[in-house]
Amino acid sequence: MAKPFSLQIFLPFGEPSGLRIIDRANWTGQAIAFPRGRVKQALGSDELQRTGVYILWNHDESLTVPQAYIGQGERVSDRIGSHDREKEFWTDGVAFTTKDDSLNRAHILYLESRLVQIATEAERCALENRVIPSLPNIGKAATADTERYLDDLLVCLPIIGVRFFEAPVATSSESGVPDGAIELFFKGNKGLAARAYQSANGFVVRKGSYANVNEVPTLTKHFPGYAAERRRLAEQGVLVKSTTLADAYEFTRDHEFSSPTAAETVIKGMAAAGRKAWKDEHGRTLIDLAELDRDDPQ
Repeated sequence: MAKPFSLQIFLPFGEPSGLRIIDRANWTGQAIAFPRGRVKQALGSDELQRTGVYILWNHDESLTVPQAYIGQGERVSDRIGSHDREKEFWTDGVAFTTKDDSLNRAHILYLESRLVQIATEAERCALENRVIPSLPNIGKAATADTERYLDDLLVCLPIIGVRFFEAPVATSSESGVPDGAIELFFKGNKGLAARAYQSANGFVVRKGSYANVNEVPTLTKHFPGYAAERRRLAEQGVLVKSTTLADAYEFTRDHEFSSPTAAETVIKGMAAAGRKAWKDEHGRTLIDLAELDRDDPQ
């Protein structure tokens, strides 16, 4: 169960979306988040002159999954400065160091490997890392301390909009839908059907749902991000050819999309409205349910 906590966000230049230094009570670590347009300010900060790990990503709403790169450095500013000169894809970055400079080479190699592992398992970003680092053996005590640091690091990420380390919430109910969530249904032509629910981070389509194998020719032209997402899901085995429904893929596991529209577009292989197509067991659309929430906020 998630526990309440507090964070402190310091804006050294007074810009809410500029350089931000994030701190958490009783944590030796600190996060330094910045848009690429403020990378010079970040590189000049004391926090980035220390040993740590960093994440670079592409904040592009047209992409169904962001591109991301995970790295480490004994002087983080040197590595990020190099990527600013050599890597084109990224628009935002965050680095994690410590206030007492207590991270060493072994710690950051461990953290880099674990972050790559977590992002790979979550399957919510396209990693730009060419080399997948192996997990170093740093001993039981150091492993325990570094895992605690990692826990606090992961808590900070959603605050700055980084959600691609999070897997869909595990469920134990009979329907497979988390407590408090409403099971939603989509029905298309020729038996195409899907089940889903809204999560805190997006929209989860359930295992066993179907998607159209075919897509309209204009999807790649007008919605290249959705077309790329369909290909990626097929390549990763999230979508496989159905043995029971003609011209259909089947979801082999739950998959979280950014929105109901993204989910329906990938399922149909064509542009979709999303909030009108998904309905609860009583036939109410997401628009209807939103109206009910406004009428009865309790």
